[in-house]
Amino acid sequence: MGRGRIQVEKQRKERAFVRALVAGPPGVRGIAWRSAQAAGYKGTEQSLATIGSRLLDRPHVVAAVEKSLEAMEETNDRLLEELGRICYSDAREIIAAQRLIAKGREHEIPDHVAAVIASVERTRYGVKVTREPKVPALALRARIRKLVIDRHEHTGPGGGPIEHAVTFYLPEPRRVIVAEMPALPAPTNGGGS
Repeated sequence: MGRGRIQVEKQRKERAFVRALVAGPPGVRGIAWRSAQAAGYKGTEQSLATIGSRLLDRPHVVAAVEKSLEAMEETNDRLLEELGRICYSDAREIIAAQRLIAKGREHEIPDHVAAVIASVERTRYGVKVTREPKVPALALRARIRKLVIDRHEHTGPGGGPIEHAVTFYLPEPRRVIVAEMPALPAPTNGGGS
């Protein structure tokens, strides 16, 4: 492998390490040695921990991690902002937007109103504007803000505790059978005495 290819492979693994560290699956995200492993580095847990530590000592890797975290935060903020637009949209603004579309003046619709319009359909009776549904957006926003927590309770009969039964299966005792063996004939000396 040439020097240029080694450098390209090194950069590829560093980028994969940053992705795994910042946005990897649970159990990988935020854990240097697991992120190194996910990026393709090989070795024991201890050697991977050393590799992860060394990667985080490199200024350009730290800068990439910080940039990725900022991008994620911007994405999260944008998600909440867009959901907020849908959740708190006003039907009167949608009706006003419908009138503007019917007059061919779509460019005058404010951005926050245009963001919640799901579809526009021209019919023979005029313009039909459909907005994004509010209830699913409200439910998702409530879950993100941890205002609603999905819980599942399991109970036994009549709402009581779940009954547990533990059964132990013991092995069958071994039976030792002693059989009488027939007596063996006495050895002979080859026929002579």
